Amino acid sequence: MDELLPPQDFMRVHKSYTVALAAIDSVYGNTLEIGKVQVPIGSNYKADFMSRIARCCRAGAFHIYRRQNHRERSL
Repeated sequence: MDELLPPQDFMRVHKSYTVALAAIDSVYGNTLEIGKVQVPIGSNYKADFMSRIARCCRAGAFHIYRRQNHRERSL
């Protein structure tokens, strides 16, 4: 299925999940949110995902949060 999706718009983030990058609302820790749905980011996919998201963040497309003391802080 992944090979049918345009790679510039979609990315596998877990062995069970491929997401539309434009639909991602936020990322924190090993989780991303699309609307109210939380999707885990698998350890095998995290480095590539974070690298790609970092490029998108510079363009202002995403909000990345770091959980610290049970609070979320924008980076």
